[in-house]
Amino acid sequence: MKTLFIFAQYLVPPDVPGGTKRYELARELARKGIDVYIFSSNFNHMTKSNVRNFTGLYSIEKVQGVHFVWMNTFKYYRNNWRRLINVLEYSIKSYRISLELTRKRIYPNVVMGRCAHAFSVITAYIVSRRLNTRFFVEMGDLWPEIFVTTGMISEKNPVFIILKKIMFYLYQKADRIICLTDRTKNYFKSNGYEKKTILLPFCIKLDSNAPTNHDFNEHGDFKVIYAGSFQTMYPLDKVIRAAKIIEDLEITNIKFVLIGGGIQKESLKTLIEELNVNNVDLLDPLPKNELLEFLKSASAFILIEKEQSYGFPNKILDYLFIGRPIIYASPVHYKVLNSGCCVKASYKDPKEIADAAIKIASMSDDERKEIALKAKDCLRNDHDVEIIAQRLIEHL
Repeated sequence: MKTLFIFAQYLVPPDVPGGTKRYELARELARKGIDVYIFSSNFNHMTKSNVRNFTGLYSIEKVQGVHFVWMNTFKYYRNNWRRLINVLEYSIKSYRISLELTRKRIYPNVVMGRCAHAFSVITAYIVSRRLNTRFFVEMGDLWPEIFVTTGMISEKNPVFIILKKIMFYLYQKADRIICLTDRTKNYFKSNGYEKKTILLPFCIKLDSNAPTNHDFNEHGDFKVIYAGSFQTMYPLDKVIRAAKIIEDLEITNIKFVLIGGGIQKESLKTLIEELNVNNVDLLDPLPKNELLEFLKSASAFILIEKEQSYGFPNKILDYLFIGRPIIYASPVHYKVLNSGCCVKASYKDPKEIADAAIKIASMSDDERKEIALKAKDCLRNDHDVEIIAQRLIEHL
């Protein structure tokens, strides 16, 4: 049996709010005979609370064949020095725990660092060298380029320059670089890493309990749902202003629901109060299994984001799985835009978002059913977990 160590600080199982898309892949790998250990922080980034209660350095929990290695880390409540300590503590503890596991005769064939931040990748590299095993890097987004594209720092900032050099050193040392999109793969190709890159998009199990056809009059309102992070790269204030435009047009049946957590939440609440908007609800994040059930009540979804540096929003797969029309308010051209499931709008223009919602609300039942079929085709062609898992196994 092959054993895979994955260092991914924020990865969680479906009973916990947060990112689960790579758990889907890990579960499929386990089903195919790969022994997967995910090193994850017990402090949840979305809820700002601990996931499990335990004493000692770490706790191992087996979830549908996947081993989650939980470790307690320093608590933080916003992006300040406390979060930096949290990240550093995760890196140090995950390194120590990986060596503890080898003393229990659990040895990895491959060590993978998932880049939500560079420190998880650095830890994976050090562990791979210590244990003399293969080293993979998975790029959720280009780091630290994401800080430039979101306007947090400039390319001339010394922190950016140093971190970029560190990442390129890790790319050189990696046996494989896993990319989520063709755009990312082309980036590495242009930098001379074509032979070591693998395209492994986020994936989903297609034989899960897929939603049945939805009666759009069942809940009375036409509900447009956003499910994801409330970080600054997602301009959700434009969604609230779009809702106000619709309300001012005296269209009473279109409602917006924003579900998630992040640093924008309080400012969004304030904006709703200032504009006196009555057709927007802000809800706390849900565990993935509960979230998918909640999303079935949607009439449409919205994808809204600023320019990103080569990442892929995992909420798209949830939207496609439920099979509803998507308001596509993103400057990035993902494949789903050509799927026939989307109505395009500018992420900068609340009126375009409002117009897209009104347009989708006026669609016939046959049009919506056709979109649901196209959504399933898109998942089947590009995001089937069995195909993606087999592609990775060939490299393991």
